[in-house]
This record gives sequence, structure tokens and C-alpha cells, in this order.
Amino acid sequence: AAFVVFAAIGTVLLWPSLAGGQVLSASHAWTDSGPFPAPMRLRVPIEGRLQADEGLQFAPWLHFAATAWARDGEFPLWKATANCGAPLLGNGQSALLYPPHLLAIALGLPQWAFAGLALVKLVGGMLCAWLLGRHLGMSWLAAALCGVVFGLGGYQAVWVMHPHTNVSFLFPLLVLLADKAASQGGARVVAGLGLVAGMQHLGGHPETAFHCQL
Repeated sequence: AAFVVFAAIGTVLLWPSLAGGQVLSASHAWTDSGPFPAPMRLRVPIEGRLQADEGLQFAPWLHFAATAWARDGEFPLWKATANCGAPLLGNGQSALLYPPHLLAIALGLPQWAFAGLALVKLVGGMLCAWLLGRHLGMSWLAAALCGVVFGLGGYQAVWVMHPHTNVSFLFPLLVLLADKAASQGGARVVAGLGLVAGMQHLGGHPETAFHCQL
């Protein structure tokens, strides 16, 4: 029931990009400096430039990987068009092995993919926080409020298109499993904790993984 509620909230928020023909993008900085007429540049809100890396790095990297996969059937280890060339798979922020990114690349990165990736993080964050709330003894409703506050809170909302939130949405689940491992032990709990921690290290933001796990 909690998942249905959270999925409905996320779908309503992202509907224009999931099925309305729009694209979830933070291309403000590129639009402001690219080959566009002055009236279009003036429409770029200055606040959106905080998200510039998504339009200049993260989205192009995924497009590059998806194009290479569709054309060659191979995963690109290197991006030759970046200055004198640069690692792509080994880039700490490309997150090419992050499972939702792998799925998006395999699907050819359709235009709704970025909204779909954001939906995974918003709904996943709400659900993880709800699970932690229930683990700590909250009522269903209180845990649901906990989920909404965390999943749509400042950090998760501001960085929803950045790799930070690939990592941070799992933080409540990491805390839950760490608490269960410390209080109960057991191979399954420890394996689950290792799986979540490993997912965080695939998420593309080592600093946030370090913060969460510390």
C-alpha cells in the first residue's frame, strides 16, 4: 500500500516527462551558451544552472553509452571525444554499471528514461524511509509521512538528476540493515547490507557513498 501511494505521488510529479511528450532535463547552462537566439537565452532561469552538470555531463555520457551499445553491442570503456580522451566506465560519476542506468542503456535511452530514472529515486527513497520508520516502531501513517519528507526533501529533490541521489535514496535502507545486523546478525541480513552498500558504490558519487556508510 505504501509503495502504491509513493508511486502515485512520483508519477503525478513526473507525468509530463513520463507520458506527456516532455523531457526531464537540466540543460540550462548549455541553452544559455549554445547556438540559440537571444530571446531563448533570456528565458533560462538562473536558478537552474545549479543543475548544469546533468545537461553537460551525466545525460551526454548516458547517450554516448546507449549509442555505442546500439551501434557496436559493446560497452564503452573510453570516451575519445572528451578533450584528449577520458575514461568513461572508470569515471567515478558516470555510473554506467548502476542497474537502472544499465537498463536505460539497453533500452536505447528513450526520451522518458530520465524521468523514469528520477521516478526510481523518488519512489525508492520514500519506500526506503517508510521501511526504516516501520522498523523503528512508527505507525503506518507516521512512516508514510517519514517517507514523503525524506523522498521529496531538499537533498533528494535538488539533486534528483545527479548521481548523488543514486546513492542517497538507499541511505534509510542502509541504516535499517546496519541496525538489524548489529542487533540480530545473520548471514541474510549481512548479505543484504553488503548488497545495498555495493549498489551505493555503483551509483556514481563516491563522496555520498562515503558519507552514508560512515
